[in-house]
Parts: sequence; structure tokens; C-alpha cells
Amino acid sequence: MLDTLVVSHLSLVMQKDAVTLAELKDSIKRSCLSIQAILARPGAKLSQFLEAVAHGNQNKGVELNRQDGYITAFNLVKQRVIGSMVAYLNTRFANVSTNDVIAAFNIFNTSLWPDSDDELALYGEQELNTLVGHFKLLLERSDIDSELVDQEWRELKVCIKRNHSLPCFPCG
Repeated sequence: MLDTLVVSHLSLVMQKDAVTLAELKDSIKRSCLSIQAILARPGAKLSQFLEAVAHGNQNKGVELNRQDGYITAFNLVKQRVIGSMVAYLNTRFANVSTNDVIAAFNIFNTSLWPDSDDELALYGEQELNTLVGHFKLLLERSDIDSELVDQEWRELKVCIKRNHSLPCFPCG
């Protein structure tokens, strides 16, 4: 069902009430790769169709009008459609990878954290400033002192670094 469900899986991920940025990025990439895979390996529905019409000019009672080079023409159309789908997904969600605010959230991905304490001391400061600047009005309305954010960021890094080797259990 690869050929008919790829985009619906992406749609379902995006409709979730709580979807993480990492999950969204992975789902977009997985969708693009799955769509591109159809070029090399047709999905179940296309395979069924090709098998049904391989030895005749009928599919489900409908007479097909084949012409010379129909396979080549079909493959060219398929390449254009798939190329357009992938290009559209990449264009539609380009800001997921290029937006400064979204990119700044990578500071919370501990797998990207430096091992050295000297590097960790300064790690994420620019990204944190980007996030604080973006959410400044929300922070002010919530009576959060943005001056304390730097201190709390350092405390969070120490806490996570100290406990990073502990197993992570899913919540709820």
C-alpha cells in the first residue's frame, strides 16, 4: 500500500494534538523517501494494476487503449509526478529545517550536546537568545523574568548531564 498511504501517514502525524518537531521532521523525510522508492519499486496498488494488464488490454472490465511506447511514456509521467510530489513536500516544509526559531529548539536534543564541560558551558546560548527573543511577549505576559533564563539553562544542562546516563522511561 506504499503508493496510496504515504501522504496519509504524514497527514495523520500532522493532525496529532501533540507532535514533536523531531517526529514531524522524521515523518516528512520518511514520506519523501517512500515516495521516491516508488520509482524503483512500485507500490502494492500499482503492482496489482501492472500485473492485471500485463497479459491483456483490460483492467476490471475497462478496455485499455495501448500505444507503442506506453511503458516509456508511463514511466516518464511517473517520474514527473513523483518528482513534483517530493519537490512540493520539500518546499511546503522548508521552514522546518531553515527557520531560526525552529532550528534553535535543537539545543534540547541532548545527542547534539558537546562532551566537554568547557564546550557545554557555552553551548546553546545563541539559540536560547533566539528562543527568548521570539517568545519575549509570552514570557512577559506570564511574568517570567527573561534575565533568569540563562541561569536556568545552565542549571538544566548540569542536571541533564548528571542524569543523562539514567534510562529514560516514557511518561503516562
